[in-house]
Amino acid sequence: MRSATYADLLSNRGVRAFLWTQFLGAFNDNVFKVVVSMVAVSLAADLAAARLSWVGALFILPFLLFSGYAGQLADTRSKRTVLVWTKGLEVCAMLLGIAALAAGRLDGLLVVLFLMGTQSALFSPAKYGIVPELLPDLGLAIWGFLVSFRIPHVPAAVNANRMQPNPWAGLSHGFSRLRRDRTLALAVLGVAYFWFLGALLQLLILLVGKHTMALDDVRIAVMGAWLAVGIGAGSLAAGRLSGQKVELGLAPVGAFGMGACAIALSLAVPSYAAVCATVGLLGLFGGLFIVPLQALMQQRPAAGEKGQVIATGNLLSTGGVLLGSAVLLLGSTLQLSPERMILALGLMTLAASAYVLVLVPDYFIRFALWTLTHTVYRIRIVGQEHVPFRGPALLVCNHLSEDVLASFTMARKAWTALLARVLPVPLLRRLWGGERAGID
Repeated sequence: MRSATYADLLSNRGVRAFLWTQFLGAFNDNVFKVVVSMVAVSLAADLAAARLSWVGALFILPFLLFSGYAGQLADTRSKRTVLVWTKGLEVCAMLLGIAALAAGRLDGLLVVLFLMGTQSALFSPAKYGIVPELLPDLGLAIWGFLVSFRIPHVPAAVNANRMQPNPWAGLSHGFSRLRRDRTLALAVLGVAYFWFLGALLQLLILLVGKHTMALDDVRIAVMGAWLAVGIGAGSLAAGRLSGQKVELGLAPVGAFGMGACAIALSLAVPSYAAVCATVGLLGLFGGLFIVPLQALMQQRPAAGEKGQVIATGNLLSTGGVLLGSAVLLLGSTLQLSPERMILALGLMTLAASAYVLVLVPDYFIRFALWTLTHTVYRIRIVGQEHVPFRGPALLVCNHLSEDVLASFTMARKAWTALLARVLPVPLLRRLWGGERAGID
């Protein structure tokens, strides 16, 4: 069985249609959000931060209101059907947006931004949940609507009659699932922190460009483009470096890189070239951070739980973005400069990253092994396709060091057979986290 490559995946018509749908939707959302942000930031400096916080909050508020229904839709209806209908909603919202923009009404643009957020909230669980169904274990508005029809039909994960009128019912199941799985819960919290950091930094970069550096709109847009290019490059690099598994060892690399780049960004102002370069690097490390965590969210839950878990993650990410808007408003009230707020975010990210490494040794061990196997040593994995992705698995090796390497290069966790006399060693208990079997 041959491992899938990027070329193999892109040769699949359904995958191409899905990727085009996702690209056009993300492009449309971000272009419209940038347009509204530019209108808001063109106000006087003392009003710009407050209006920008409204832009961030109104786009993300629907995720808080409708995540429960979105998760149920993704689990009880064909995800392809959900994608097509939500793209139709996007077309309607953009027609209203054109009218509001032509009339020059900021309030109308904010209403349309809320509608776009609603479309994204309903679209997201189906978008992320359909990936494992299109790729089992291997790894502008109108055009997006039309292309979505070419996504292959997939069945509903659970009975279509199980939609519940209570939007929080699915979320309660999602939170229950997270309580039973600390690794998944930390991944969801990591994604939420990424959205908090990204939303706040995006708004702060706009303020730095417009009011601190006095740049025109084109140069501010170029700064934002560097961030997007960096995230794209980091995401591609994460896919390459992960191989055929979810490599959580990349998450600490991305987290520490984001923290260091945020600190560097606060010191780079007012040099335009230095700011652009630092923003690009920040985006690159952001891609390395978010890809393995998002992949784990899509892969780890069972088929009937994916929509609920992703919707729960969306709810927490929504809280992160709303918190980012609140922090921006608070910083404006306290008259903190954008550069100082960026510096504080960098220091906080470094501190949070160090705390998570202490809290979850798996991340630290994977980080250390990933660093060794991509710098000092090189490892070639043979026969990974023989390991079942789900179900029971027992790993028996000749030497303790082989247990460590094999355990952390597999795409899943497996029980490890060890001599009973080494089990009481505290370090080994940390290494295997309870998934071990003693042999006399």
